[in-house]
Amino acid sequence: MKERLLEYITGKLPSEFRMKSYTITFFTRLFSILLGLAIYTLFRKVLPASKTYSLEISMVSSIVISVVAILPLQEILEIRLKKMFLSEYLFDDPLTVKSAQKRFEFDALISNVFPDMVKISGSNSGRIAVLNKHNGFNIYTYSRGGRQKKVKKKNYQINDTLINFLKTHKQGVSVDECLKYPEINDYFISLKANYILPFLFRDRLFGFLAVTNIPVNQDNRNLMVLSSKSALAVYNHILSSQIAEHAKYKREFKVASKIEDLIFTKKMPKLENFDFLTIEDSPNILIEFLPGGEYQHFILLTLGANRIGSGLVASYLLGSLYSQSLQKKKHSINSIKKIVDETIKSLTWTEGYEMLIGRFHKDSQEITFMQVGLNFKIVSDKEPELNLLSIGWRNQREINDDILHIYYKNSRILYIKRKTAIPNKK
Repeated sequence: MKERLLEYITGKLPSEFRMKSYTITFFTRLFSILLGLAIYTLFRKVLPASKTYSLEISMVSSIVISVVAILPLQEILEIRLKKMFLSEYLFDDPLTVKSAQKRFEFDALISNVFPDMVKISGSNSGRIAVLNKHNGFNIYTYSRGGRQKKVKKKNYQINDTLINFLKTHKQGVSVDECLKYPEINDYFISLKANYILPFLFRDRLFGFLAVTNIPVNQDNRNLMVLSSKSALAVYNHILSSQIAEHAKYKREFKVASKIEDLIFTKKMPKLENFDFLTIEDSPNILIEFLPGGEYQHFILLTLGANRIGSGLVASYLLGSLYSQSLQKKKHSINSIKKIVDETIKSLTWTEGYEMLIGRFHKDSQEITFMQVGLNFKIVSDKEPELNLLSIGWRNQREINDDILHIYYKNSRILYIKRKTAIPNKK
């Protein structure tokens, strides 16, 4: 009983925020009155009492000075003190409209404005939900002890029911208004809130404030001004991050386009026994030749089309393989595959790749193939329906007067022929 009575009395008393606001207003106005009386007293001393209408002149002069000079001074002083002791973002009445023009960014919203909003509401604690670029909500908490933290997403699940409900209550909603909505009432319980104020911009919910106290009308007007600016801050934050990502991808695509010429417009090396000729240029397939003693190797490698980052990874792989060709080391099919695997692993590329490795002797007409993946295919002119590659096996083929055509996903990209063979133009 005592606790309920104490809670009732506490609820009727002004909050700490309101008490500070009333105190600042009282003392600034008292200061203005005392200053006006001091000016009136000064005029009474300066003007001789024998002068006609000296009393009236002193009174009118002090009133004029009070209206022209002291009242503006009172307004400026009140604004400065409220910004100093209450909130730098506060918009308490029409006289402080200039302070309401101050913008704040997303970081300031979380670290500064959010605690101020909790204080303005007269609450001991509160929670703020802000929309992120993945269309989910990040939750932050604040208590009057100064503790502020980000809450794990799994603790709060915000669905379309709450979002649509808050869109219809733009000026905020208290728990008393939700008794007939059990599902909404459950959100108030989970958020430990008695009042929720949405952040709306262009009819979209960008977040909301949940506090333990229901603010009075004047405080609610202040919170509404800050909520609209909060929505704009979250919107700008999401937009700026999207622009930054777009710029990053744009730079990446520029780099990828620059290496396209290195991938398939490079000249095929002149070999004694084989000719390699390209059929279809593809910026998604890398080709490189590795000389090394008696045996030579060629590599066809693809990271897949339209994968973010594939252009940069391909350029790095191209550089790694090209450096191996300059070193003129003796390589095998296994060593080449190991180089590619280690390079991709060092780049933390997890999207996979497909590769075809060929190995041949400079004095032989036989080529050994090994593939990684499923989409490479090799056929000859003589047996166009037979795929010469078998997954997991090394496939040997002796080229006489036939021509080998290499396909990737049904697109012919390269053919190999002996020096004396004439390719089919079909």
